[in-house]
Amino acid sequence: MYAILKYFFVLFILVFSSCQYIHKKIDVYSIEDMKKEIFADFEAGNPEKLKLYIDSLNIVDDTEPLFLEQIEIRKRKNWSLKSKIKCDLTETVISFPSFLSKNIPGDSARFYSYQISDFENSKTILWVPGFGVSDKAFHLIKHIFIEELKQGYNVIVYIPPYHLDRKLPGKSDGDGFFSANLQQNLFTSFEQLREIRTINLFLKKQGIKELSAWGGSMGASTVLLSSKFTNYQHICLMIPVINWQTVILGNNHFKSMVDSLNKHGFDSITIAKAFNKMSPTAYRLPVMPDNMFVQYAKYDQLSSESDILSFIKENSITKVKAYNTGHATILLSKCVYEDYAAFLNSINESSL
Repeated sequence: MYAILKYFFVLFILVFSSCQYIHKKIDVYSIEDMKKEIFADFEAGNPEKLKLYIDSLNIVDDTEPLFLEQIEIRKRKNWSLKSKIKCDLTETVISFPSFLSKNIPGDSARFYSYQISDFENSKTILWVPGFGVSDKAFHLIKHIFIEELKQGYNVIVYIPPYHLDRKLPGKSDGDGFFSANLQQNLFTSFEQLREIRTINLFLKKQGIKELSAWGGSMGASTVLLSSKFTNYQHICLMIPVINWQTVILGNNHFKSMVDSLNKHGFDSITIAKAFNKMSPTAYRLPVMPDNMFVQYAKYDQLSSESDILSFIKENSITKVKAYNTGHATILLSKCVYEDYAAFLNSINESSL
């Protein structure tokens, strides 16, 4: 959850602090901020329609890649790294139509591309950020892009719906992404997966040699779901959301929201089924333990350490790093970048 990055004065304190209380408190503050946005326009929808929608959803058919013939590529100036990279760097935005335009006026699927080479025969990393990613967050996450580029990868950054140049008019990054309407949340989740599947198919048609992925928070959840359809060379998951049921129903910070849904006629079983549909734990996924790296926060108040450790154990993942941070503050740890660079280097060495 990168939205908290706007509170720079708090983050300045964190640079000089490893206090568990502060990291947890910032996570809670971020969750409360999200809930405030949800309660400001609490439209839960219809319980019976949600049940029918859940029963009708199929992750294969309802996320099928579309709009390949309508992909557009044009140059862009924002989020530029040309002054940081010595070799020639091509920076473009890749876009195509999105069904989310019915909720976001004029919306289209968008990806920021950093290319040090043509796609054909290239190594490329699909980069999927989490909730609240913003222009301010770029000042931190750019260091990850730079490392990937230095190690010979092209980088394709997914712009999530309701963020950056996909924002609702007059709203902040992330506003509208989560709502009390679980049917709308499911629709957004599945359309994100459709957009990821579409770009992956596009890249495959360009003749790339290797496609890997990086996913943070809810972006990690989408990356895992997309691994059902894409054979990634390697995957890095940072503060991953593994199970949306436990994130919402097992988290006391979301109790008031669940209680409100109950009062609007949504029983707990239906709520659980809705979140299960968008959870990686609900699907059989081909996990590659030797080529997967998990970075998680010990004080995470959104994606619990127990959920992540269970996922690691069940999938025999050995490349794991834990940090004394919260969900919202992990990017302030210098070790995060160093450990990821070491992981990329180990992958490159093993492929020689």
